[in-house]
Amino acid sequence: MKLLVSALEHSANVHLTSLTKEFKDDVELIGIFDKNLGNPIVDLQSLAIMGIVDALKKLRYFFKLADEMLELAQDADKVLLIDSSGFNLPLAKKIKKKYPDKEIIYYILPQAWAWKKNVYLFLLEP
Repeated sequence: MKLLVSALEHSANVHLTSLTKEFKDDVELIGIFDKNLGNPIVDLQSLAIMGIVDALKKLRYFFKLADEMLELAQDADKVLLIDSSGFNLPLAKKIKKKYPDKEIIYYILPQAWAWKKNVYLFLLEP
């Protein structure tokens, strides 16, 4: 089975590594993920962004990357999108529009947000 994966962040790849250990069938990963899990289409280091200026500079790159993922979806049996909603939700919409019968799994990592009186923000992940 070919599984198109979009795991852009380190935490997503930690969960993906655990998932791959549970696969019973022969699963080939294609797409964006840590190079320790196979042969991704990009190096995760090239996706690192720091600040708004860096994000604006890489905007065209991310649009091209989404188009490449859309084309890879044609040959995939299933699509697994992990977190990174800014990239993955628009990608899911494009895939669903072009390939309406394609199964898309959107895996959101567990998070809890809490606000205190003085606007302290905490992010808890397992």
